[in-house]
Amino acid sequence: MISMVSKWARQYKLHGKAAFKRNNKGNGQRYTDKDYRKLEDENERLKKILGERDLEVAILRDLQTLTGR
Repeated sequence: MISMVSKWARQYKLHGKAAFKRNNKGNGQRYTDKDYRKLEDENERLKKILGERDLEVAILRDLQTLTGR
């Protein structure tokens, strides 16, 4: 098992300071603007789905209250 310090040292030797930038995926690859845009689009899509589900649940609860069930 490789220790975390050994892993960091190896990454530093391979990539220098760039290995520790915030946008590092951990495997030497970098996130691009395109990657961020895809994540933002997916996040918005999921928020919309969640909002629709919440609305459906609220409507069903209201119907349940109105029908006395």
